[in-house]
Amino acid sequence: MIFLFRSGTVQEKLKLILRATRTHAQNLAKYAAIYKATMLLLKYMGSQPGKEGTYDAFFAGLLGGYVVFGRRSKRGHVSSVSKQIVIFGEHHVPFCEPL
Repeated sequence: MIFLFRSGTVQEKLKLILRATRTHAQNLAKYAAIYKATMLLLKYMGSQPGKEGTYDAFFAGLLGGYVVFGRRSKRGHVSSVSKQIVIFGEHHVPFCEPL
């Protein structure tokens, strides 16, 4: 999309693509770490220790999504990559099958 809709040289466009790719990879790594840590915490500290609860995955995903994708940058704006992930989640999660 950057190649189609951004102006500038090919080199500038490649830098933008690499920066967006790095941001996306960092966000997903942070989300996965928070999600897994929360799942482990809930598994061993929940109402039935050693078993996952019915809503553990929901709460772990909610916490990870809020911490990673709901924050603003140091300059006060939300990255376009984070906006895209939030929009994707908002439109696909309601259509998921219940447990």
